[in-house]
Amino acid sequence: MAGGVGALFAVITWNVVAGVGVVGFDGDVERAVVERRVGWATVTLKILTWLGSSLVLWPVVAVAALFLIWKGRRRREALLLVLALGGSIAMSELVKAIVDRPRPAASLRLVAVTGSAYPSGHAMDAAAVFAASALILAAGHPGGARAWTFVVAASVTLVVGWSRIYLGAHWLTDVVGGYLLATCWVAVLAVVLLRPRAARART
Repeated sequence: MAGGVGALFAVITWNVVAGVGVVGFDGDVERAVVERRVGWATVTLKILTWLGSSLVLWPVVAVAALFLIWKGRRRREALLLVLALGGSIAMSELVKAIVDRPRPAASLRLVAVTGSAYPSGHAMDAAAVFAASALILAAGHPGGARAWTFVVAASVTLVVGWSRIYLGAHWLTDVVGGYLLATCWVAVLAVVLLRPRAARART
């Protein structure tokens, strides 16, 4: 899975760097979104976009990791959460520095932003943390409960990504690229940290 997602991220990144392919839709999508902004949605998304901020995610991850260690000695799961967010932030900043993509015009932005556009840090960090959380929560639960865990995680992640486009902070491909890189990263972490536990449980 990680290999396929990583390859798709590489394709999207190449499109962004070369200014070809899917990036041709970014301007059209942004204009369509801006034309359909409404007051209640703007207020709501300005709040919900914080679900992808490291200022919110780090305290959540810290509390969750400490709870996992204290309650069940689940050090691997706690480490998964910490590395998911820490690695996401580090990789996001690295790719931003390399690609150095301009953000949408300042006249379109409804929030203050800094740095380059690609990939979206909010979208990537949210995807990493909520995907890792879903993997941890889904473990040992029946199929229905497990499915709902991933539905909720995906829904929150999609809302964060949409908020970045709606608020004029990022292009569509910034968000998609962030999702792909975060998914690849969490998949690698899950194989390294969670598969050994699953193997021991089966034994």
